[in-house]
Amino acid sequence: MKGFKVLFIFLPSLFACDGNYREVVISGQVKDSITGKFISGSEINVTCWVYDTKIWESRKVIKDTLSDANGNFSIPFEKGEAIDVEVRHDNYQPFKYSNTLDRSINELEFKLKKIE
Repeated sequence: MKGFKVLFIFLPSLFACDGNYREVVISGQVKDSITGKFISGSEINVTCWVYDTKIWESRKVIKDTLSDANGNFSIPFEKGEAIDVEVRHDNYQPFKYSNTLDRSINELEFKLKKIE
């Protein structure tokens, strides 16, 4: 009987560990790679991969935003385990970044190369 009590306590905690970080925030700044000046109006598209225990595989949640006058952006997600980011601006080469998350709050800096 004692073994069943331990299993009863342990089993719910096993399902609560789904490999995702909670309250994930992807934020950062977009700059010119040469001058270091802020790039406003950059399109930031983030695909956040979330491990879903209902289907036992990852599903994607996609959000996008624009950088502000100081090149800053921030996108919140309920949870996630990895991200793919694409940064675009008409005057610059597109930039792609992928990473497996190791924390909930993620501050990134992207330096774009100007199209000549």
